[in-house]
Amino acid sequence: MRMGNDARQLAILAAIGIDVYRLRSRDAAIPVRPAAATAAPEPADGADIRLVIAAEAGLRREPRAARRIAQLARAIGAADAQTRSIDVADGAAVALPDAPAYLLIGAAARACGSQMPIARQQAAAIAVIDELAIATGAARRVAWQTLKPLARRVRAGAG
Repeated sequence: MRMGNDARQLAILAAIGIDVYRLRSRDAAIPVRPAAATAAPEPADGADIRLVIAAEAGLRREPRAARRIAQLARAIGAADAQTRSIDVADGAAVALPDAPAYLLIGAAARACGSQMPIARQQAAAIAVIDELAIATGAARRVAWQTLKPLARRVRAGAG
């Protein structure tokens, strides 16, 4: 396989969930991660936030789960600068910033939903998915049906 643009091809492989390894010696293998697979920068205060993603704090520490969460944000159509990521520690209640779309993953849904005013709940598109939905292929296909309204809302405001 000829690698003309290594960084681009590594980014494509990372986007579809393939880990690329390059052997440095016979004893050790070190994963190679493209720059696109790293965490997205948080938007500045006052920036136009289109999507808020709330997940348990421990979930983002797992490299595969963190990469899948970033893939979900890109699939929904939110730019990195328009996405705010919030970590929920041990089910503690968290106040979410105003946004037209919310993606709540796992137990973060209960913690975040209890602090969101009813008027905002009615005005926003909210999707709740389980941690397993970002882990397995079959569950991701089912989760996409839940995420479609979020994608429509985010893309409608981005244009």
